[in-house]
Amino acid sequence: MAKLLNAHWFFFIATVLVLTLNFGEHKFSSLSLEKFLDGEFRSEGYALSRLVYNLDHGHEAKGGFMVRYEAIDGLLKSTDKEDFRVFKEAIQGEDKMQVYYSHTGLQDDVLLPLWGALSAIRDGVLERAREGSRWQERMQDYDLYYFIMITHWVMALVNALIIGLLLLWVARTFKTPVAWGTLIFTLIALPVITYYGRSVWWMMGSWFLPLIIMLWWIHLRPAFRWFDAVGAGILAGAAVTLKVSFGYEFTSTVMMGILIAPLFYAVRDQWSVRQWVTASFIVGVLALAGFAAGLYGHFAALEAHGMDPMKVLEHSFEKRAHGGENVPGGLMTRSVEASVFAVIGGYLVSTKELMPPQILIMAPFLWLLWRRRKTLMEDRVFAALCAAIGAGFIGAISMLVILKGHAYVHGYDIIIWSLPMNIFIGIVYAREIYARCAALGRCSGSKP
Repeated sequence: MAKLLNAHWFFFIATVLVLTLNFGEHKFSSLSLEKFLDGEFRSEGYALSRLVYNLDHGHEAKGGFMVRYEAIDGLLKSTDKEDFRVFKEAIQGEDKMQVYYSHTGLQDDVLLPLWGALSAIRDGVLERAREGSRWQERMQDYDLYYFIMITHWVMALVNALIIGLLLLWVARTFKTPVAWGTLIFTLIALPVITYYGRSVWWMMGSWFLPLIIMLWWIHLRPAFRWFDAVGAGILAGAAVTLKVSFGYEFTSTVMMGILIAPLFYAVRDQWSVRQWVTASFIVGVLALAGFAAGLYGHFAALEAHGMDPMKVLEHSFEKRAHGGENVPGGLMTRSVEASVFAVIGGYLVSTKELMPPQILIMAPFLWLLWRRRKTLMEDRVFAALCAAIGAGFIGAISMLVILKGHAYVHGYDIIIWSLPMNIFIGIVYAREIYARCAALGRCSGSKP
């Protein structure tokens, strides 16, 4: 049994299964059921409305941007298929809706093959179904219920696979028990990841993908010459383009995650300063190029739709950052007037109803760091993890500074601490527990 638990292939399969159930059905989750069912449905409603709208109008209608039916609010926290039937009836012939221009809205294009296949299956069943049969009723009245439920499960699986690759890297880089500990830490201490786990709007896996590309590339090619930096940077930059096309939130945090990989290996493997700076510069420039490509795609989509891209983006950025002429009164005004330090402090001590206070998650790590401050470089792995956590902290803070208004209004931005800083903190804790266990002779293997 111990051999099986230590096998990387078994760990990866088990992790994907656990995370899929966690994201898709609230299993093994410390997130409240109410929050799980909510899942920031105000935003999710745009993506779901767009997918439904595509069935009759195609994915290029309305410029391809996200849309939102008013009737979609009837599906908030609903698991009753009757609500989906009512929604379907309410939108028959309805073309009046909100259109969301703040990003390209690539979500529905990515899921278009899935919905095309589901539509083909539905049409095939209806052609063969007996009049008045249960299958005819299901496909005529409840097709949207099945389409959306299947889509959520597909998203849960995709996100589980991507985060599973990150945890598999932990198993390969440290030891499998450390990876198990990191998985348990993620499930218990980071329920905010569950909150996003099946969302069509947020496409959570895209937030981790650039980092994972970098970590695995250097893991497989540890020498990491300049041409490796170019290859990895191109792939990571393309992942940034994808993420930007899904939305601009957390982009600076995600891009900082790209630089965490060369920093971790530079400290652990004692790269020269020249090698680290060269690698970081190349992948950083290519990440910026990926961001620029996503921005250009957004510009092009807005222009093709007959809109002024600069006006749209200026309005959107002002609302989410530090105000301007376009900011209305009320909550947004308070977000503009709030101190950036107060916003950062709030994100350190508040739960935002989605996770334990960040300061509590960090406290044991800070205590360890203080205790080992004079001998830090004697344990290169711990030092490398500290460097990665420090870079992750800077990446999280960047989001709170650049889009302060957004962070003030939307508490779910607390996910920034886990992109990927908290996961690396989880690695530290799991590694410490495993080391102490090994020292006592209660687990196999040597100190990681």
